[in-house]
Amino acid sequence: MLLGFKDYLAAGDEHPSYLLAEIRDVCEELKESPDYNDNGPGMYNPTRLMVSERGAVYSLRAFFVGHLGEECRSSHIVVLIEKIIDRHEVDLDSAKHEFSLSRRETDVLKLVCSGFANREISEQMFISEYTVKDHIKNIMKKMNVKSRNGIVACLR
Repeated sequence: MLLGFKDYLAAGDEHPSYLLAEIRDVCEELKESPDYNDNGPGMYNPTRLMVSERGAVYSLRAFFVGHLGEECRSSHIVVLIEKIIDRHEVDLDSAKHEFSLSRRETDVLKLVCSGFANREISEQMFISEYTVKDHIKNIMKKMNVKSRNGIVACLR
């Protein structure tokens, strides 16, 4: 579902009240998920897409965080709001040579640039999540960046 909201991040305007309602709704949806109610926090993370008046698209996702209490429930919920950007083709051969990446690092880089999470990369490449994390750390070190966003930004 796409919802419009004022682009207050760029304009510095006050946030619209229904954005707070969306945050509340996504938190409630997370708390009502079968994983949470039956077996403790699971892998379900509700997502909303919203469009600003200027046409920017944002993703709103909710996650459980914190330690589990006596009732097997997390202590907090975090809501992540991210701006969705247009995909740009990445010249992987150029990146491989410029940053001296191995073949496997280049494979991981391709999936990172496509927006895959570590778990999804590990499933596609038939390697553990820890190995994916190690490859990403090596890529960041070779590219002299500190985040996945830095990797993508460096390749533009």
